[in-house]
Amino acid sequence: MVMAWHGVVRPTAEVAVRCLDGRHGIFGNWVQACMAAASYGLAGRVVAMARLRDLLPSSTRQPAHRLHRLRGGPASRAPLPRTDGHLVVVRGVTPRGELSCCDPAASDAAGGLVDYPAEAFARAWKGVAIAVGPWTR
Repeated sequence: MVMAWHGVVRPTAEVAVRCLDGRHGIFGNWVQACMAAASYGLAGRVVAMARLRDLLPSSTRQPAHRLHRLRGGPASRAPLPRTDGHLVVVRGVTPRGELSCCDPAASDAAGGLVDYPAEAFARAWKGVAIAVGPWTR
């Protein structure tokens, strides 16, 4: 999703295969995600963020994948019942104060959009993001 925002549009399954950590059998390995971005001509980096508000997109920040621990249930609206790690893209804040996210695990037809209550997201969030963009050294 973030790569598409930067003009690199590839099939999701293709990108997922490049993100696969075969040793651990997971798709959410941070290093693998950064390497996948590099294979498409973008740069990826893991960024520590001390505050939940740092996740929010602004005109000066690039969108970033946010890694967090999900706990399913109706209150969280998490599309996965339980996972130790999952990547989503925070798009902004809804008028009700929820975090509007693009979630690749969402099953709705609205393009994978899920609104997470801010408190539930904050409890699940690990304080880091994978930022992807056309940065140079």
